[in-house]
Amino acid sequence: AVHKDVKGVSDSDLKRLFTPKTEQMKRMRSDLRAGGEWRFGIEAFDSATLGGARAGQLVTLIGKTHTGKTMVAMNMVAKNHRTLWVSPDETETMFWGRYSAMQLQIPQSDWLSRLMRQDEMAWERTSQIVQDQKNLHFESTGMSVDDLDKALRIASTELWDGERPHVLVYDYLELIRGGTGDAQSVQAKIESFKQLVSDWRIIGVMLHQSGRGSG
Repeated sequence: AVHKDVKGVSDSDLKRLFTPKTEQMKRMRSDLRAGGEWRFGIEAFDSATLGGARAGQLVTLIGKTHTGKTMVAMNMVAKNHRTLWVSPDETETMFWGRYSAMQLQIPQSDWLSRLMRQDEMAWERTSQIVQDQKNLHFESTGMSVDDLDKALRIASTELWDGERPHVLVYDYLELIRGGTGDAQSVQAKIESFKQLVSDWRIIGVMLHQSGRGSG
């Protein structure tokens, strides 16, 4: 789009802060096109969201510890969308070990035991699965929302030839760097994450561990 000069406003700010209606309609058509949705693979979720989540939307999975939030999210990202998954609470061993077991439909405890025993066949198979997941990248580094923005740019450049990711997963909310950990700080993190997802026009998935007695 060609913009007129606005006094005191740079061209980059003008492009960032003003979206012509024609561009908005293009975005709408792109967001709502068939095949662009991110299906959860759970019929009730897909039905409630008219086929799945779409670009710019934030999905929050809330549950108590060890209730399967991460496994639900792993099943979702297995749908082959370009995904950056950040989890400071997990090592590569736990993430890729569990993901490999899920792909192979093997109990994760059995698979991790084989890896711990240095079973070369298990290591070879896990390595192959990790290398084959061209659209899934995992980071165990704790990040702020600003860091996530940088990480998305790095992944886009390093892994996907400048194509933006489709999905950003953060596991879990309380581990986003910054803030004091109180309710107000948690809400601020959600709002910042939501804005990041909206700016990038990607699907955001936030895992949130509910405390004892909370919803």
